[in-house]
Amino acid sequence: MLQQVKVSKMQGKLESFQAISTNTRTNEFCVKMAEVNKLDWICKVCYSHKTLNAGVYPSLEPALQHNSDVLSASTLQLEQMPKFKKKTEYIRLSAHGDLINETHLDNLIKIVEANPGKNFALWSKRVTIVRAYFKTHKVPANLQLVWSNPVVNKVVNTPPVPFHRVFNNVSHKGYKENCTGQKCKDCLLCYTSNDIKTIVEKVK
Repeated sequence: MLQQVKVSKMQGKLESFQAISTNTRTNEFCVKMAEVNKLDWICKVCYSHKTLNAGVYPSLEPALQHNSDVLSASTLQLEQMPKFKKKTEYIRLSAHGDLINETHLDNLIKIVEANPGKNFALWSKRVTIVRAYFKTHKVPANLQLVWSNPVVNKVVNTPPVPFHRVFNNVSHKGYKENCTGQKCKDCLLCYTSNDIKTIVEKVK
């Protein structure tokens, strides 16, 4: 029996959003990034790793691993497509995890294209996969690509092609933040087409 992609209901900052996520602890890229021995490296304080390691939500990791397996193995069939709530307008791709391979990205794009009435944003550090894919594919109009800068306190203002914007993390004052703790639904800079290329948030 074909397995359907699981959708998460988000809370806190992402209240009213839904998400499609994968398991950071079995993603070789995420594991290697978390092991990088640099002081100002955001993956050393990875929210997903901390959440999963704490074991607070026992059902979370099996659901994330399910998506890792389904999204990265082969092209999704119609019956595997996720079902979103009608009232949900915005979906985050990779609230946990990052792209595993190009098949993973291709399946996410198929999900985006199958839901033209929804707005999606994909966070990724995997420039090589994203760039190679979109050399031969068009970025859907209802998708925003956000490059997640791994270096803390090094604000990058120009996103790498084909990303729409850069998400930067800073650890102290002295930077102009425009992601200041408000709920995403009250901002939407990352989820809508606009001229803002640089997002700056203080590390929590």
